[in-house]
Amino acid sequence: MVAEDLPVAPPNIGPKTFPNYQTFVDGALGVIIVVLALDALDIGASGLGLLNSASGIGGVAGGVLAAALVARGRLASDFGIGLVLWGLPLVIVGLVTDPVVALVAFAVLGVGNTIVDVAGDTLLQRSVDNDVLARAFGAMDGLMLLTVGLGAIVAPALIDLLGVRTASIAVGALLPALAL
Repeated sequence: MVAEDLPVAPPNIGPKTFPNYQTFVDGALGVIIVVLALDALDIGASGLGLLNSASGIGGVAGGVLAAALVARGRLASDFGIGLVLWGLPLVIVGLVTDPVVALVAFAVLGVGNTIVDVAGDTLLQRSVDNDVLARAFGAMDGLMLLTVGLGAIVAPALIDLLGVRTASIAVGALLPALAL
């Protein structure tokens, strides 16, 4: 097995939409959401739980939508839609610090997360030969875990440098920008 046997990114969607950008933002979100809840939104620890729950509920709803989108057969554009639905809510929460807006935004983020996961995994499955598929998923998952960690490491510095609202905007804007 040599490196060229494992694709770095699924063909036809390009490196700028590779799921590792989403997992970087996911890692950063794990830090940003806590500071947003406790400081910017002032909703406390239970409010943090509500934001996480809203994302989970959105993820379940996103599963139904993702199944319908995959059936259309336009996975690369669906992946891009998922990136926008993942990142734009973070921009909105950075701009509008209202708890109700944040709950809706995090539900939309959950929808986007599921669409990215389903479309990205399906693209990889359809673009890699079956004999290297397990290794391709292993490589992709390893990179995704690395980028989650990198996002979590970078987020505190962004918050210190920019403030939590601007950090949320900056991190959230990354995904819609890449989807264009």
